[in-house]
Amino acid sequence: MKAIETIYPEFEQAVKLLRTELNSDFTTALVETFDNLEHQTVKVDEGAPSVEGVKQLTDAYAKLNYDTLSVANKETLLYLLTLTAVSHDGYDENQQITPKYLAMVIAMLAEKFVPDLTGKSILDPAVGTGTLLLDVLNEYKANKRQELRVSGIDNNADLLDLADVRALVAKQPIDLYHQDALEPWLGDAPDVVISDLPVGYYPLDERAKKFVNARPTGHSMAHELLIEQIVLHLNQNGFAFLVIPELLLKGENATNFIGWLAKNVYLQAIIDLPDDLFTERNKRRAIMVLQNHGDDAHQPKNILLAKIGSLRKPESLVEFNYELNEWYKNNLG
Repeated sequence: MKAIETIYPEFEQAVKLLRTELNSDFTTALVETFDNLEHQTVKVDEGAPSVEGVKQLTDAYAKLNYDTLSVANKETLLYLLTLTAVSHDGYDENQQITPKYLAMVIAMLAEKFVPDLTGKSILDPAVGTGTLLLDVLNEYKANKRQELRVSGIDNNADLLDLADVRALVAKQPIDLYHQDALEPWLGDAPDVVISDLPVGYYPLDERAKKFVNARPTGHSMAHELLIEQIVLHLNQNGFAFLVIPELLLKGENATNFIGWLAKNVYLQAIIDLPDDLFTERNKRRAIMVLQNHGDDAHQPKNILLAKIGSLRKPESLVEFNYELNEWYKNNLG
């Protein structure tokens, strides 16, 4: 089988060919390409692609030998092409692809706190392209192979289309909802939330006023409101694994927000990520683990406060996993 770096240009060329035929952005052509490949057809809508375009695409698809690729390789190609879409189509900062490294760390945490997902509802309320959610579930399924109930929310239809085709390629059923995540959620209440939270101001002040963590004047912070929304919708005893801005717990509103957290959830862990994962200090992120109140919920004796070492040290994740196991044994075991 050809290496990914060898076949990637052939897939990119197929996307570009369809993009020209549709006169669309890269994202739309990418979604359509993988949908076509999965369904072994070339979809025509209102005369596009043209008859000649269909012939060219059919020939191009045949040369890709798509059906001979493993699901993992198909996902890798889609991931790499999604990165290309980010570059071509000018995604904003909150639409960037979550690094796979974060999925590995969250999977470590999730498998410790929620070792069995069977029958549970898993949701990402800022699902975007689905990369983080599906990468975490892939890590889970590599070890557990559970049948999972999965859903996602986003207010960007183009990103939801990418999430939909990513789930199709991954053979992971998923329910996707096109809505503002700060409106009442349309799907089932989740048992587990996994999300890379959007960071910044929330522009709809009237809607923000419904939340305890709304700022008294000016725009409120979207990530603070979304955490409150997660807690409101999370099932009793449920867990949330959230990528948060580091400044959330160190900024000017940190005292108020931490006070609200302490009253409404059991904070389990704050994991600072490697410094060299970020190009700018003020964009550093951390992972927060919280559990909603319930009969089976517990506040640990000590919150896990850890920092993962440099990306340049291959042993950093091993060391963190050891620290996690020791903490769990001493505090929740």
